[in-house]
Amino acid sequence: MANTLARILFELDWHSDRAHHCEQYFAPKVNFWRDLIPSPMLPLETAAPGAQVEFKLPEGDSVPLRTSSAVVKVRPHQFDRDLVPCQTLEPQVGRFYPITVLKEVPGLFHGDYRPCRCVKIEEAWLTFDTNHPLAGREVTVRATLESRESRAGDNGGRCFDWVEEASNKGPGMQALDAHITNDFGAPRNFQRGDEGDDGAFYAVPRVLTHVDSVTCAQIRDLSARLLPEGAELLDLMSSSESHLSDTSILREVVGLGMNSEELAQNPRLTQYLVHDLNQTPTLPFTDQRFDAVTCHLSIEYLNKPYAVVAEVARVLRPGGLFLVTFSHRWFAPKAIKLWGELHDFERMALVLDYLEQSSAFEGLETLSLRGLERPDDDRYAFQLEHADPLFAVWGRVKG
Repeated sequence: MANTLARILFELDWHSDRAHHCEQYFAPKVNFWRDLIPSPMLPLETAAPGAQVEFKLPEGDSVPLRTSSAVVKVRPHQFDRDLVPCQTLEPQVGRFYPITVLKEVPGLFHGDYRPCRCVKIEEAWLTFDTNHPLAGREVTVRATLESRESRAGDNGGRCFDWVEEASNKGPGMQALDAHITNDFGAPRNFQRGDEGDDGAFYAVPRVLTHVDSVTCAQIRDLSARLLPEGAELLDLMSSSESHLSDTSILREVVGLGMNSEELAQNPRLTQYLVHDLNQTPTLPFTDQRFDAVTCHLSIEYLNKPYAVVAEVARVLRPGGLFLVTFSHRWFAPKAIKLWGELHDFERMALVLDYLEQSSAFEGLETLSLRGLERPDDDRYAFQLEHADPLFAVWGRVKG
């Protein structure tokens, strides 16, 4: 076998009880000579760029098999509430925690940061599921060859299981399952570090991008794919950038944000309004006013998100799209408490819950995108290898 180095996009496609999910993972240096390559992918070694293979993830391969013995019951005192410095953890149904939070459990070890999910809370017992979040689910893997180069020799190095890389460290944690009631709506979850006036906090314009240019481009591409041509769009929590492709043909783009100077600098807005959703979650628009609503890189700041999402459903026409995107950067003082406590993938579950609880949306989907190379001109280019991850949740108003 030749020593071939390839850039491959892995896509993991799966369903939970209430949504369809896709995990995209870019592997920049897949070594066909050294790495663990599933047999269905071997044709990519000699294929032309653009070639794609698709296969089912074998049970127990990359994702361990689901077992009933991995569901454990512990006494309340065995949950380490002091695991995180300067923070008191409290178990909540539906939430994920690192396994190391469970003390004195046979077969579980301190320092194990794989996720486990709290599935039941009783007076004398807490029940946790320590299975892999994707265990027991049917996962379809698509591998697309983006580029390939042959190398004369090899100087050693690590051996990677790229499918395992793509399926670990989060995928599965965004699922809302019918047999688990998430306790996301507890009032404490929506407290913020800075409860001061939002108008004062956002009074100074911040004309900046919250993610790197590669991830910005991915948001624009996703918006272009989902937004219908000629749509009337509401850009919720808008600023100087609406993350719209230059080729997007929209009839109207209305921006609703917190700073008039930022909004005035946004070239895509045909109209804008200054409106504080945390003070007044009601949207100042008539019923069925828009074809689509987007909320990019801002959903974590809403302290009444369920009310706002219900309003989004009201102002959307039947079949209208609501698209939410976020990454791993935010203004910490103004983000809700729960946001900072959740895993990246678990935040998609929270946003799904916002849409689910409104009872107005169908066709719920999530997308994660990781592994793209950070651009050379980014200020963190010499500190971080990968571009900012992208997470997206969307659904459409029931007809």
